Amino acid sequence: MAQNWSKPVDVELETLIRARYPIIYIVSWEERRVEETLREICQKRGKKLIQWTITSGLGGNVASRDPLAALDQVLAAPDQTVFLLKDFHPFMNDHMVVRKLRDLVFALKTSFKTLILLSPTLKLPVELEKEITVVDYQLPTPKDIDRLLEGIIQSVRSNNQIDVNLTPLEREQILKAASGLTSNEAENVFAKSLVEKRKFDIDVILSEKEQIIRKSGILEYYPASEAFSDVGGMDLLKEWMSQRTASFTDAARQYGLPEPKGVLLLGVQGCGKSLTAKAIGSLWKLPLLRLDVGKIFGGIVGQSEENIRKAISTAESVAPCVAGDTRITLWGGAEKTIQELYDGQEADLTVQGMDDNFQAVPVHVKAITRREAPDLFTVKMRHAILQTTSNHQHPVLRNGKLAWIRTDELQKGDAVAVDGNRFPDAENLTSVPMAAKFGDASDVTWTRILSVDIAETPEFVYDLCCDKTHNFVANGIYTHNCVLWIDELEKGFSGTQSSGSSDGGTTSRVFGTFLAWMQDKKAPVFVIATSNNVTALPPELLRKGRFDEIFFVDLPSKAERKEIFDIHLKKRGRDPKNFDTVELGKVAVGFSGAEIEEAVVSALFSAFADRDKDTKTGEESIREVTVEDLKRSVKISVPLAVTMQESIAELRAWADKRARPVSSVQSESAEEIMDAELDEGDAPYRMDNLDDDDAH
Repeated sequence: MAQNWSKPVDVELETLIRARYPIIYIVSWEERRVEETLREICQKRGKKLIQWTITSGLGGNVASRDPLAALDQVLAAPDQTVFLLKDFHPFMNDHMVVRKLRDLVFALKTSFKTLILLSPTLKLPVELEKEITVVDYQLPTPKDIDRLLEGIIQSVRSNNQIDVNLTPLEREQILKAASGLTSNEAENVFAKSLVEKRKFDIDVILSEKEQIIRKSGILEYYPASEAFSDVGGMDLLKEWMSQRTASFTDAARQYGLPEPKGVLLLGVQGCGKSLTAKAIGSLWKLPLLRLDVGKIFGGIVGQSEENIRKAISTAESVAPCVAGDTRITLWGGAEKTIQELYDGQEADLTVQGMDDNFQAVPVHVKAITRREAPDLFTVKMRHAILQTTSNHQHPVLRNGKLAWIRTDELQKGDAVAVDGNRFPDAENLTSVPMAAKFGDASDVTWTRILSVDIAETPEFVYDLCCDKTHNFVANGIYTHNCVLWIDELEKGFSGTQSSGSSDGGTTSRVFGTFLAWMQDKKAPVFVIATSNNVTALPPELLRKGRFDEIFFVDLPSKAERKEIFDIHLKKRGRDPKNFDTVELGKVAVGFSGAEIEEAVVSALFSAFADRDKDTKTGEESIREVTVEDLKRSVKISVPLAVTMQESIAELRAWADKRARPVSSVQSESAEEIMDAELDEGDAPYRMDNLDDDDAH
């Protein structure tokens, strides 16, 4: 099987072997692909390839199953040999193995032998860091996946119950859908598609890609489901989020500002920190990845450091961009390429965007960014062509449903929103079921996708950071602009100062990697960290410059509590106008947003269980929830502000001079909360203030 020698990783491996690098560490899950590459390199260079595993030994010699015995045989073997040791990383904890590898370095360097360690994870003792060269083996190229696909097609072609006939266009779509998978993952999902659908189905393949982030066990993907309208209050934070985007410009960096890093949200439990993180992802229409710091730490030496590197790499891979020659439609109809806009960095730039009602609107550009290109796809449509990265999002109508779809998940026949003024002959919204919701939006028409192909990757790609609607017109097509959410930061990074004695320095090294990334990261990944216990955080993390800003999320004020009641009543199909939410906001003094939500849910349960019975028919009917039900739920609940009064008072005192408030309206003090409890006229939290019917 001919190998594509233009792949950089294959060229690098051959170069290292020819240069007589003694020990090479290849990080890859794909043993078969790596073995094929090495076998072809050995054939080309006139070398012999000998493999070792713990089950079969070196070259099938079971006497060399012991790692030390295998290394002894490597030393005694003749020249012109490449040794491939699979899954050798568990033995890197053995000081004898580490010493033996160091002894081998000089002997191999003066010979024509090469020792290659192959493992899915990088585990490198500090003693060997200067002796071993690490190579990350890239994922399969489209040609690799195409060969795999062809092999599967040939193996099942005789089965008349399976349809393996693919047009060239369908084949391209399948290969595009499988990009980013390992060869084993691609092979498995192809087989799964044939078993489930009796053909190669793109949706089945894409579902596998959605699992990649989850498989890591470190990051979770959150779709844009929460809006800032679901977050009550926090007017100062909302204003700050709108203003901060301008920090992505080169002008800001020339002015002396550091690379944008993120925001740290500290505050009382249940007051909306995690909800705010979700809402920011929705507000900017960016993918939101949740990093649970506690899951970073593993029991195996080196695993924690590897986990944080994988999490960072995944987060950086979701930052979207378009090619430099993409034409951007300015407000008014003129066009410029995005590279021209980047080079010019105009102070006041407004482009054409699209609002939630599919009407063209002016959108202010706060920043124009550029980064190294991770990949590039060519999207061909009936009316236009766009080159963009795999994770760029587009407004798509598919089977009558509207969604923002990534480039690498687009399918032939999808309807993509385009500029109606530029393409008046494209499909009008009235021709699809969405017209009932949005009406006749003449500013936006729809064009069908013909193909999505992998394109040659350029040096750089570009993006606009837009205000409000966060979309723009590129080559006549509406398209979109990563947020990394680190939840409960203190649970993972507490104890860094004692790390040297408690865990061998693992926490300190992981924490150091995280801080270094925040300081030096180039990809536009905005970090949102949340914490309930500020005293457990390392002081290095709180130093100015680590985050763009540290915000304190306090208990909601009376007006904000009213707004939160409105939000949760609306979520559950009730009109807030039918409830005195102003009075409810007053009664629920000291309640957090989560506690208000629970009070609403509890009132609904009570009303649902309290059935009205018709005296004549005996039939029961469900009673509608009332404001009295809501008041009762509030009055029988004791909020965290009361049970944890001292801790919250300490947190508030710490934040008073050290963090910015998220709201311009100050909440009640601890004394005012307790005074409300003691107020006989409106006493929440006291069972003796309830009516007899309420108290049982």
